[in-house]
Amino acid sequence: MALLINGSDTVLSSFFRKASEFWIRTVPLIESLTLRNGYTFEPTTEYCTTIGRFNFRLAFYILLVFFCFLFVTLIFTCYGLISMAKRNKMKQTTVNNNVRSCKRGKESDKKYVNKRKPEFEAPPEKAVDNPLDPDLFTFEGDTGELTHQGILNAQKQKKSKKPKSSGGSKTKKHGEKPTAKGQTKNNAPKRNIVDSKPSTEPDFKINVSSMIRAWTYLDRIHLTSSLSCKPPKTKEGKKYIRGCYYTNWAQDRTCKVQGLCDPPDAIYFPEDYVPNLCTHIFFAFVETNDKQEIVTTRENDREIFKRLNKLKKKQPDLKLLVSLGGWGFCKGEPVEDNRGNQILNKLVANSDSRKRFIKNALDFVLSNKFDGFDWDWEYPEAAQRNDFATLLKEMYDVFHGKGLLLVAAVPFIQDRFVGYDVKSLAEYLDFINIMSYDMHGTWSWDHLGHNSPLYCKDKLDVAHAAQNWVDHGFPKNKLIIGLASYGRSWKVSDLKSAKSGARVGQGASSPGIYTNAKGFESYYEICQKISSNVIRKKNIVVDSDEKVPYAVYSDTRDGPTFTGYDDQTSIQRKLRWLMKKGYGGAFFWTLDMDDFSGELCENSPHPYPLISQMAQVFDSANIQPMKKKKNNKRRKDRKKSVAKRSVTPPPPVSNSKKFDPSYDPARDGCQKKSGNLFNPKDCSTYYVCIPEHPIYLQHCPATLVFDGENCNTKSDCKAVV
Repeated sequence: MALLINGSDTVLSSFFRKASEFWIRTVPLIESLTLRNGYTFEPTTEYCTTIGRFNFRLAFYILLVFFCFLFVTLIFTCYGLISMAKRNKMKQTTVNNNVRSCKRGKESDKKYVNKRKPEFEAPPEKAVDNPLDPDLFTFEGDTGELTHQGILNAQKQKKSKKPKSSGGSKTKKHGEKPTAKGQTKNNAPKRNIVDSKPSTEPDFKINVSSMIRAWTYLDRIHLTSSLSCKPPKTKEGKKYIRGCYYTNWAQDRTCKVQGLCDPPDAIYFPEDYVPNLCTHIFFAFVETNDKQEIVTTRENDREIFKRLNKLKKKQPDLKLLVSLGGWGFCKGEPVEDNRGNQILNKLVANSDSRKRFIKNALDFVLSNKFDGFDWDWEYPEAAQRNDFATLLKEMYDVFHGKGLLLVAAVPFIQDRFVGYDVKSLAEYLDFINIMSYDMHGTWSWDHLGHNSPLYCKDKLDVAHAAQNWVDHGFPKNKLIIGLASYGRSWKVSDLKSAKSGARVGQGASSPGIYTNAKGFESYYEICQKISSNVIRKKNIVVDSDEKVPYAVYSDTRDGPTFTGYDDQTSIQRKLRWLMKKGYGGAFFWTLDMDDFSGELCENSPHPYPLISQMAQVFDSANIQPMKKKKNNKRRKDRKKSVAKRSVTPPPPVSNSKKFDPSYDPARDGCQKKSGNLFNPKDCSTYYVCIPEHPIYLQHCPATLVFDGENCNTKSDCKAVV
């Protein structure tokens, strides 16, 4: 250290000496300067020579001082950063210790307290949440003595206990004047700890050492740690909505193609529901009429309502809502051709009609023990925007007064937003269900696409559907994302080129053997194809951009086929995505199109392989895995339910179009007709007519003939050669 100091002194002395010499030699030269040629310096030759000799030395010393200062600053900065890091680490260690103490919680406290009871107890009439509360301590003068009300009462209680006398004596009631025997050494009256009020006499005196012992004891039972940290987060976390739609037409779902069905039907009833699968069940659908009455669409609907309510015995917190509308009632567009939309347009436009409707809707909900009402109007137009908002406000005032939920199913396309006042929806609805599916389908004819992609280049996807509503001002936590338990299928001309976005489609595939809709297959119908090796693992592709799977395969009825659908992995991906984005939950369309029996999807250990992902990913319910075996009891109950139905079974499939051998679409054209048409030259084939598209010839599977709608075993078609 001495060498370092001596060295620094030498350097500084040399520096100041050189600086002095420089100044002594430079000043005379500066004084000898003259101003010539208009404020221009013209130094002498002697000045230039001297300055040139000393400029380098001056610059060197200035740089030396600068670097020394920089070095010292760097050392102090590093020292400060290291000290700060140590302090932060000590703070974090303290916080972690407190958090661990909080997580140990009350159980560890109870264990210790049960092991060793405290020497004092606070009186029940004054529950002391924090024994270390400063308000309970008072100093008496300069003696260092403290007063603690809780310890005082405990000491008095201990001293007041006496052995029972043989003769016994009556206990004096509170408020009576104590006798000489009933007084303490301090002349303070005895108090009954159970029913007496705190004494107004001077407090018991204890010294500081006694309080230190009490403090140490309290610290051992974690009171100090529990007072210094926040309580741990609950295990449940955020509550997400898990909605499920129940359709009343699933009770008619029998096999439509003989020889291909195992099991023979896919009938669905409330008894097929698994407890804790969903938080909300929406019954689809009811309708309204010109008198603003709520009308059911099936004769046994009210019986179904009762059976749905029985589900609450095993799941008491289940919410049941009734849905009004649906595509079948509203009939899509154009509005002027739709009976349902015409009724709703008149309903919202008139104040008296709205009042009658609200009264009838409330009576219907309460009489059938529903927990709320779901609007599924597809879709209000711009002319109904304000009237619909007014109706929602009026319904909100009535329904929320009864503790009922008010919900709406809404579209994903921005063009449909013109009929919705988003601000009113956010204010008067508990949440909205975004129908983020049916984004691509066979209505686009040859353009293949997934039913419900998470992302898509054309922005017809789940992510953009939800963001559209957020951009219009609807809160995220009230947005419920729609998921589909079905897929959509095309016939394709080339398997190798078939992928999402390709234009190789040739129209809708044959109807599902249970669902009986063209270009449409439930998840259990897709699972059935996978288990029977119609769809092999090598045929399934997961689109890296859209984050969803599709299958390209050769179908037994249609030949080359493209099917876009959701599996368990893609559903999990969507659920995690919506949790990350902060949305309020998810719902499925529908309960009955998942593998509710647990028998058809081989890669699932339990029923409802898709819908059960909501409970598992949200971690808000426990769906126990079950062994894969046929549930004979469920099948017997289902057969009994079918026998008890008051509705008549659907008539056998009949020809909706009569065979006309004189009309040949290939020769005569579609003639403004659309749909599937007979081929008079070959009954095993048929023509598909779509306006502004060429006519396509389709083939029925072997042994089947065209009956005017579908390929069937019987038909009145007779080929004309």
